[in-house]
Amino acid sequence: MGNSETFWRSLGQHMIQSRALRNSLVLLALFLTMILGMVAKALYDLVLRNEAIVWGWSLLLRTDVFLPVIVSPMVFGIIYAHLQNSPRGLPTFIFAFQNGFFWKTIFAGLDKPSSYPQ
Repeated sequence: MGNSETFWRSLGQHMIQSRALRNSLVLLALFLTMILGMVAKALYDLVLRNEAIVWGWSLLLRTDVFLPVIVSPMVFGIIYAHLQNSPRGLPTFIFAFQNGFFWKTIFAGLDKPSSYPQ
C-alpha cells in the first residue's frame, strides 16, 4: 500500500509541475504575441509614412520599435489580468496582439512630465 501512495503522490506532483510549466509557456507565448503586435504597429506606421523599412538590427533599435518593448511589462499586466477571468485559446492570443498593436492608446491619456525632479 505504501508503494501505491508513493505512486499517486509522485503522479500528482508531476501533474502540478507540468501544469505550472504549461501555464508559464502560455504566458511567454502571450507576451511574445503582444511584442509581435507592437512591432506590427511600428511597421504599419512606417508604411503609412512611406518610410523605407530596413530589416535587421537597425529596425529593432528604432525608437518606434524599441519604446514599446520598454513599456511592454505594463501593457502585459492588462493581458495577465484578463487571463484570470477568461478561458485561454485563440481569442486570448488575438487580445494579446491587439493590446500590443494599440499600446499607444493605453498610454495616450497619460501626461508627459514637464521636468524630472532633481
